[in-house]
Amino acid sequence: AADFAGTYPILTAGADAKPVLIVNTDNEFTYLGRLVVDFDPSGEILTSGLAGRVSVNGAYAATSANVAAAWGVSEGNLATTAFAAGTKGAGVKQITDAVQSVISAKDGDVKGYTNHYLEGERNFVRNQETNLGNLSADANAFVLAEAVGDTIPIVSLKNGGGIRAAIGSVEVGSGAKNPPLANPGAGKPAGGVSLLDIENSMRFNNRLMAFETTPAGLKAILEHGVSVLGNQGRFPQIGGVSFAYDPTRTAGDRITTLSLIGEEGQLHYALYDNGTYSPWAPPVIRLVTLNFLANGGDGYPMKANGTNFRYLLDDGTLGPILDPALDFTTAPSLPGNALGEQKALADFLTGRHATPATAYDVADTGPADDLRIQNLASRSNAVPFDLTLLLGGDGTGSAGGQVLASGQRQGYRFTLGETRRVEITGTGASGLQAEILDSSGNVVGQFDGSGELLLAANLAAGDYLLRVLNDGTSSATLDLGIDASQTPFVRPDVAVGTRLTSLVGEGVYTGPATQQIALVSTRLAPVRAVATIANRGTQADVIKARATPGNALFRTVYVSGGENVTAALTAGTFETASIDESDDAVQIGLTVTPDRKLRKKGKGGKKKILRRTYLSQITAESSTAPVVGDTARVIVTTR
Repeated sequence: AADFAGTYPILTAGADAKPVLIVNTDNEFTYLGRLVVDFDPSGEILTSGLAGRVSVNGAYAATSANVAAAWGVSEGNLATTAFAAGTKGAGVKQITDAVQSVISAKDGDVKGYTNHYLEGERNFVRNQETNLGNLSADANAFVLAEAVGDTIPIVSLKNGGGIRAAIGSVEVGSGAKNPPLANPGAGKPAGGVSLLDIENSMRFNNRLMAFETTPAGLKAILEHGVSVLGNQGRFPQIGGVSFAYDPTRTAGDRITTLSLIGEEGQLHYALYDNGTYSPWAPPVIRLVTLNFLANGGDGYPMKANGTNFRYLLDDGTLGPILDPALDFTTAPSLPGNALGEQKALADFLTGRHATPATAYDVADTGPADDLRIQNLASRSNAVPFDLTLLLGGDGTGSAGGQVLASGQRQGYRFTLGETRRVEITGTGASGLQAEILDSSGNVVGQFDGSGELLLAANLAAGDYLLRVLNDGTSSATLDLGIDASQTPFVRPDVAVGTRLTSLVGEGVYTGPATQQIALVSTRLAPVRAVATIANRGTQADVIKARATPGNALFRTVYVSGGENVTAALTAGTFETASIDESDDAVQIGLTVTPDRKLRKKGKGGKKKILRRTYLSQITAESSTAPVVGDTARVIVTTR
């Protein structure tokens, strides 16, 4: 009390008690507090009088207006009253003004934008995946990817306890969580994520380290993250990986499924599923983490499961490999130019979310909807996992009942012992897209239609990954079939369909248009082809195959298909009855022999075919009034 003599007392009995100006050094802010109490003759506080003073007792924001109101003066007179020269108030104001100038400068340094509250509150980051945890983990992964520049998969892991605050605002009363508020005095717009926000959230500014591990090593590290649950600082926030865990299982054996993922859920590799490591799993995984965790912080077994520990440096490179026996958190192993997590997040926001138009747009979700860390006590397992299709002796394999959410990818691995013709079908979902990748990651087959999956390709012996994307608007259950029992078809010498391709011609008609596929021979020999036609729309279709008008040498070799398909053969023309969506695809084997009228003499008197004259056509026509969105798919292969 003596320190405040001549200013105002700390505690005064009676209704005229003045507020106390307090500097709270732990939280680095100032506030006013008022406490009005009555005492009995023994000096004990009379608690019975407190209820009537709720409106005046308590903390007050240390704004100029509140200070002026407490002193009973205008804000313009504060300089000669509360903050008069020589008073304690003036000394406090000098300190707070200096602090405020630093705060304003940092809050005006906007690094990026967000459309959502970035969840970093203690009860969330220590118990579940959050959008701020994902964002900051992704930022760390990006830095490592830029530094190494190779194809070894990268996983990012940090501890929830290292995130000390959310980034955003909370409405008083409703508790609604919103993006950061504007700070006009500092020049910060609404939704802006400032350097101050980042420093306040990533308060420790841990330095980033990278090391190498194995699928089993990664699982052991993640198992530690969920081994003790309930507001644990060790709880992981991750990037580049997705896993499901069962909290009722024994610690160390809680993870049921583990897969490496890319951005937007694109599948990279499956690692582990219910006791089995995938034979397709990469042998080496790079992990980027905080030096606190790499050194064993929060009990993480990084050193026991990692090799080649190195710091990420602020010039975009990696430091030298360190001896695991060293303490990674102190010099000399901690270099002065080690990259901190604050700068990693700031640069990531600037690079990807620098404007309101490109603002971070991922809202935080609850455990029932979290995808990277899936708590099986709150949701079912939806970790993307590639199913290995073991082709049988007849070269066929299948996978049924795979649920694909809208926008989700699923991978399927298969191996060919020799060059085969591979036909892939997928039913149960429309709007599918698919691609086949070889072991080097090259795309060797693609399907980008809007209907159910139908893809064929010649593939050499080797390992392949089929990736299927549900591009529809709702979840679907996919039943997949692979048929590799057929011998390869010969590369065609014909142009097929509305676009050219070396193996398969494919055409789709949509709406009122009629889809036509033409076969054009580049030689005089007969052209043999197989057309596969499937109705992929709600309207019934009629499929026609015919020769060029006047070309009587066209002939249908065979017809097969659904039970409702009948053939109507006339000279040079084949026509099906109506085909419903539920009918099997129709296969038409046909041979076209070039007509002499379509030949001309070339150099040296040799006869050549007119390349721009088609010899036959496959036409898909709706038998009723066509509607937009009704489709048929025609695939033609030639031998």
